[in-house]
Amino acid sequence: MNSKKKPSKEHQKDKELQKELLFIINIALFTDYFLMTVVIPIIPQVFTHYYSNRDIGYLFMSKPVTQITTGLFMGAIVEKCGATTILFVTTLVLAMSTGLFIGGLEIASSGGNIVTSFTVCLVGRAIQGIASSGIMSGGLTLIAKYHDESIEGTAMGIAMAGVAAGTVFGPPVGCIVSHFVNIETPFYIVVGILILNMLAQVHFHYGHRIFNRDHYRDLASKSDAAKSLLESYGTFKESKEYYEVEESNIISQANQTGGENGSDNEEHHLTVVEVLTSSLRLLGYPDISIVVLGTTLGIYAVGMLSVTIPLFLIDQYKYGKLDQGLIFAVLSLTYMIGSPVAGVLSDMMEKWKIFMMGIIFTGISLILLYWGQYLAVMIIALGLDGIGVCFIDVPGMALMSEISEARKLPKGPVFALTDMAACLGLVLGPIIGTNLELLVGFEKTNIILGSCLLLFAPFTYLLKSEMKAKKSEDQPLNYLESEK
Repeated sequence: MNSKKKPSKEHQKDKELQKELLFIINIALFTDYFLMTVVIPIIPQVFTHYYSNRDIGYLFMSKPVTQITTGLFMGAIVEKCGATTILFVTTLVLAMSTGLFIGGLEIASSGGNIVTSFTVCLVGRAIQGIASSGIMSGGLTLIAKYHDESIEGTAMGIAMAGVAAGTVFGPPVGCIVSHFVNIETPFYIVVGILILNMLAQVHFHYGHRIFNRDHYRDLASKSDAAKSLLESYGTFKESKEYYEVEESNIISQANQTGGENGSDNEEHHLTVVEVLTSSLRLLGYPDISIVVLGTTLGIYAVGMLSVTIPLFLIDQYKYGKLDQGLIFAVLSLTYMIGSPVAGVLSDMMEKWKIFMMGIIFTGISLILLYWGQYLAVMIIALGLDGIGVCFIDVPGMALMSEISEARKLPKGPVFALTDMAACLGLVLGPIIGTNLELLVGFEKTNIILGSCLLLFAPFTYLLKSEMKAKKSEDQPLNYLESEK
């Protein structure tokens, strides 16, 4: 009787801790994207009279650029330092970048040097890119570690809903609060949320002492004691003393067993180039390349529309900023609502099917914008685009986790690569989209991109055969060493 009740109690404890972990990561992602979008109505208001739109565009673009650059080595850092540490440190860095925004805007509002104010805000925006890379990579790595494949898609969907919520609520809160209070107040709100989130992280990780499943799985290859422990106990452990004593004993046994094999520690002697390119080298796997390219195209569509739609609404309807924001909010709202749905569907169906549906929905939505002069069609197209993008993002993250599990790849570089793909789409979308629109017009620009997505959709079917093939193969444990 006792043997039946104990697993049930541990399972219930695991569920509670998983919910707490999901809440922490959801809020961290929400705050990151809230900060990213809350500046949209504030920065132009402060600097328009002193700087050109191009200069303000450079300020906004500094975040994804630094995020892509940081992503080159963030995956390796997550694997080296641990996802828990990286999540906490980068949350702290995000608070520091918010403080720079507060300082820069206070200089401007007090009549100080406007050049200094702009520079401080530019540095703050760039530093936010570093923080975003770590929060996304570290947070998703933790979710993948402590959730089984059967619920991983749902967990990813809940986490990505935080991204959507931050994107939706950032601009209106920034506009309303800065108008009725002052321009610094929205950033004080961000700092307050981040401080509470960091306290929650400390409480979770030091109060409950996560039992690191993957850590013991690695040791299990060297020690029978570790293998036995891994099979006997759940994912989480409450007792700090138990955790430390058992880990010490297992590591000691593992060192005795594994010490005879001199190749066990070779992974700690990787060159700087190998560390910096650890994420990019994953593109050599076809299934990872398909997911990365699909993610880039989907986010590219969002990045392009965020610039071309407002310009089109101004030319076509003479709409102001409020009307533009309300219409474009349709995309963000459907993304926020659709993210948890996409997560649940990813657990009910094969993930590659949901990913393919997202590519198709996004392609169709862009083609519908050919008739964008009809406002009803534009709203439907933007709503469908929001659904399509969340159907790309959520199962794409879960797919990458599943691929890393099957190929025995470290999750940090895998999620860092996905984050880099999304940032690349955000950078290229406005640049290529606006220039293409000047050449062929708004309608044809959307037709071209929509057609590219629909042509790419059949390639996602290859994920089905790749998933089956890699499950039947004995893939190398260390993906860096396997290439030497």
